[in-house]
Amino acid sequence: MIAYSLSKGKHFILQLLGTSGSVKFTLPLVPRDYVSNNEVIYMQQIVLPIKDSNVLKEVQDTLLNNFKAGRRNYTIFQVGKATLLRVSDVMCLKQADIFNPDGSIKQNAFIHDRKTGKPNTLYLKPVQTELLLYRQWLLDHKLESEWLFPSIQHPERHITEKQFYKIMR
Repeated sequence: MIAYSLSKGKHFILQLLGTSGSVKFTLPLVPRDYVSNNEVIYMQQIVLPIKDSNVLKEVQDTLLNNFKAGRRNYTIFQVGKATLLRVSDVMCLKQADIFNPDGSIKQNAFIHDRKTGKPNTLYLKPVQTELLLYRQWLLDHKLESEWLFPSIQHPERHITEKQFYKIMR
């Protein structure tokens, strides 16, 4: 069952009621200019936190098992979760940022945030196993690229934020 209401202010509250509980989303109302043929055109991607451990497990399993590039998609998700980086910063990681020349994982990665330009130190131990499995997946699929998360069709480029958001839908 779906329940919805308008809150005081400028938000639309959507509540999904299921047998195992409910999930509540608060979405911003969109100005009339962004509505055409009853379709809402969002100017930017809305990202909501996953608060339920069962939903988190389901998302991880789906990313890993339901896509041709499942290992890549799963690793993107895990790296983002562990490092708390913006999606744009995760996509721009290079293999040299994460791996030593011998293929081992660096203890820490040092990057600059794309949005702020500030230096950032990434602690990689929480995702070390996932990164090693991912590196082997890259080697098995002969995806040679400077990017940590290359596009399957164009390995010379990294996967785009837009493409990852499509996967996450």
